[in-house]
Amino acid sequence: MENKMMSWSLSLMGLVMMFLVANSARPSTHANDITCREAITKLLPCEPYLTGSDPPTPSVSCCLACQEILHEANTTLIRRNLCECFKKAAIEAKVNLERARKLPELCNLEGLNIPIDPNVDCNT
Repeated sequence: MENKMMSWSLSLMGLVMMFLVANSARPSTHANDITCREAITKLLPCEPYLTGSDPPTPSVSCCLACQEILHEANTTLIRRNLCECFKKAAIEAKVNLERARKLPELCNLEGLNIPIDPNVDCNT
């Protein structure tokens, strides 16, 4: 069960990180940058929405987690590393891509206007 949750979580993060790659670079303010595992853990509240089960919209805790990760992924290098990590896992996920595409708008994630695509180039 833990492997399944980790696989789903990594997949979910892949979709979110594709959005984050498009955000402009900001200087890092943290000595310990956010890791893939930390970001995945934070995004667990998004699982019900992104897998297509109820609810039909992301929860408040999901949106707050997305906003926090956006804030913590504050350099191009961090965003690229997380993108690559999550992109690999996204291939295995059963994430509803239509719901994932709506996540930035529904969670009011400013500046995230990149299409969700498992084939995204994390270097751009």
